[in-house]
Amino acid sequence: MILKSIPSNKNNFILFFQTLIFICIFLTSLNLARTEQDKIKGEANMQNDETIFMDNDLTRYIDIGVKDSNIILTQIIKSRITPVTDSNVEKMFPDEKVDLELTVLEVFQGDKLKPSDKIEIHHQRRGFNKNFGSDGWDSLPLKEGGFLILNAKPAKTPTLWVAIAGKPVNSQNSLEVEELKKCYEIENLKGEQKKKEQLLERGLMEGKSILRSYALNALSYRKLIPRTIAVDIIGRVISKIKDSDVKDTFARPLYSLGLFMQGNDVPDSVDTKILTILAREFIKESEGKNWFNWVQNLTVTLQEFNEDEKKDNAIRKKFILSLDRSLLKNVQTTLRKLSKKGTDDEKETTLELVKVWTEATK
Repeated sequence: MILKSIPSNKNNFILFFQTLIFICIFLTSLNLARTEQDKIKGEANMQNDETIFMDNDLTRYIDIGVKDSNIILTQIIKSRITPVTDSNVEKMFPDEKVDLELTVLEVFQGDKLKPSDKIEIHHQRRGFNKNFGSDGWDSLPLKEGGFLILNAKPAKTPTLWVAIAGKPVNSQNSLEVEELKKCYEIENLKGEQKKKEQLLERGLMEGKSILRSYALNALSYRKLIPRTIAVDIIGRVISKIKDSDVKDTFARPLYSLGLFMQGNDVPDSVDTKILTILAREFIKESEGKNWFNWVQNLTVTLQEFNEDEKKDNAIRKKFILSLDRSLLKNVQTTLRKLSKKGTDDEKETTLELVKVWTEATK
């Protein structure tokens, strides 16, 4: 009956649909603007002793060389959540004022806290994010008795702390806690480079959560290991992993070690290794559900290197031609086949890469 009633009320239906789209766009824009403001305010959390923005990626803060960073395991003793309404728009999705009291169970990094210490965290979270399923702190239950791993800094008021990043866990002995301990085993190694390399490779291969993320961060963005060795490690592990979704998370850290991020004008042997790894995985994944992700991975690796288009084309040509000839041809053939697959946007992106590849191999 519903389907039959739509044609007779076509104009009303279209008007309703357009209005709905407008409301969604407006609310999303409002939320994005506020999220950006929150991030800016997050840098000034210390001014009002309230946590404005909390990062979901805890592993970015695991670094014993950073002072005033305190990574701790806590348990929520008291949790008071109060609705906050600032405007008519926000009445639809009211914000929440969160006041937490926590007990410190374990200290992994930092010297300002010890087990059994009591701390407080005040936080205002966004109702829009909570109601529309955004992940992260805005949708956490924050129930009394729950466990949180936090990176926190002391505020001006005694016992009050500002949360910088965090992750909920199920218990004091959860997988995430055990993996965090392994991260610090690696972090605290001094003068044992070979052992550190081995543990990071094992962390990439065997890690399920924090450990794998930490290892990727250490090898790529933090550059704890020489670039040549780091690329070899990532290359070995990515070739062994069967899970397509997990494998896909390796690409961005890998090309962060490449030509564009290093600021070089000429691809070196490490760049060739990176492109070779990505090209081989592209071939493997071309029949899988994440095939377009690998098209994008190759595209980003061959993105603009500077503002000179002629120079860019020359760099790109040299980069592509550094590949093994059989692999080079295999990528070209696979790209042409995939350019007829997927959505219009996916076809367009793939065709652009076909043109780049063809131009380089003329």
